[in-house]
Amino acid sequence: MAVNADDVLQTDSGFVLSDRMICLLLVCLCFVLYRHTLYYGITWLDDYYLLVQPARFLADPLNFFQLFTKGVLINNSGNMYRPLLNATFMADVRLNGTGFVFSHFINIVFHALGVCLIFHFLRLFSVKKYTAAALACIFATHPAAAVAVSWIPGRNDTLLAAFVFPAFIFFEKYRNGGGLKNLLLYSFFFMLALFSKESSVLFPFLCLLWLFMNGGNAEKKKILMFMIFSIMPVILWAVLRALSDTVIVRPEIAATLSNMLYLPALAGRALFPAEPVLSATYVHLPHIMFYSLLGLMFPVAVYFLLPPQKKECLKKYIFGICWFLVFLAPTMAAGQGISFGGSYFDHRLYVPLAGMLLMAAQAVLPFKSRFTGIVIALVFAVFSASVSFCHSTFYENREIFWGRLVKDSPADFDLCVWAGLFEEQRMLYGAADYYYRRSLEIQPSQPVIHGKLALIAYKKGRIKEAVSELRKELEFQPGDKYTETLLEKISAEAADGSPR
Repeated sequence: MAVNADDVLQTDSGFVLSDRMICLLLVCLCFVLYRHTLYYGITWLDDYYLLVQPARFLADPLNFFQLFTKGVLINNSGNMYRPLLNATFMADVRLNGTGFVFSHFINIVFHALGVCLIFHFLRLFSVKKYTAAALACIFATHPAAAVAVSWIPGRNDTLLAAFVFPAFIFFEKYRNGGGLKNLLLYSFFFMLALFSKESSVLFPFLCLLWLFMNGGNAEKKKILMFMIFSIMPVILWAVLRALSDTVIVRPEIAATLSNMLYLPALAGRALFPAEPVLSATYVHLPHIMFYSLLGLMFPVAVYFLLPPQKKECLKKYIFGICWFLVFLAPTMAAGQGISFGGSYFDHRLYVPLAGMLLMAAQAVLPFKSRFTGIVIALVFAVFSASVSFCHSTFYENREIFWGRLVKDSPADFDLCVWAGLFEEQRMLYGAADYYYRRSLEIQPSQPVIHGKLALIAYKKGRIKEAVSELRKELEFQPGDKYTETLLEKISAEAADGSPR
């Protein structure tokens, strides 16, 4: 933000923090902020299917190469292919012991690594050292990171950051005259990113854009070599994915475009992260208009704060916008047959956030003091840290998580049903009854839910209510033998008052 603030932080005595010392301080910040998550359990959403259900398979290191033949949900066919994410879960299973301490520890480690990499990423674009450090503090404390750290499945985004940022760093070295070694390292880290999360498949287009923006169109040999070393990892990834049990999903163009209408709102949420959610459908995100306006105003405001000699800054500003869109837009894709991309999770902002920070770094704030921009960034980081700390507590265990999840997504039928099933499993029938009735308010024509309500009423001794719910179930599926038999039995008990 304040471009020359480094001059203020370098004293007459010559004191200056080295890049390594700054990274060490950033790592300490990550562990101080998220140390409490080490003692968290699991939420029983995706983490159960990723870590607990396939635990026996993951416990055997000889199964490592089989990970490349399976989708991310090892015991179920799915549409996501992330073998390196599953490889980290393989380490978790062997090192967790009876709890999940190692899983949460490694989440903090990956986040700390991501924070250090964002610092070096910004420095690549000639962002001043302490400005880059202040922006890295914002990245470290942002609620998008809180999800990526506190929720074990959020690791897919920190893992993506651990590979994408080095890939770009080595690409930039190659662009600036580096040899084959840097190109090979770019290709290697890009390949690792592909096997971590699918949204990285568009990453080479970002690199090509940056190459052309800096006069790379005259270097035909360099472009050709870059394309060859970008296509090879994509071919390998595509072939292995096709040979795996991953489901190929046909895209729904209309639904995808509908989701992308909310991109300004997501940009606004990244800028003012006061209301993080566990999950919500795009249409039910809180205060959509406010966040959309904020997201649209930000690039306009930054543009007018670019320095007068703004050609170089303008290129970085445009590239920052493209980085944000290229990494966020694929997460909003929708497909036929399998529902994905319909709900929003804050951790999806993790890597795209780098683009917004790069944009912000180009602005020259209209303050007399060169130090003011850094102070503003650090105050914002403190605000983000307080929000993130509070938000991370919702991932402590499944009891807290599910209550908050339904609150964040009040119109999501499936979440209400899952919450009801979970409470019924724990024999908390009052809570189960509440969630099932919430689900019926969303989708009234659900006979199975009436059957669930009937069994809960029966277990609690409310025989007449159980009879009423079973009759409602039969209205939707007349002739169902099991329901008819159960209705006859309970009706007989209601008639003669006999015990169950």
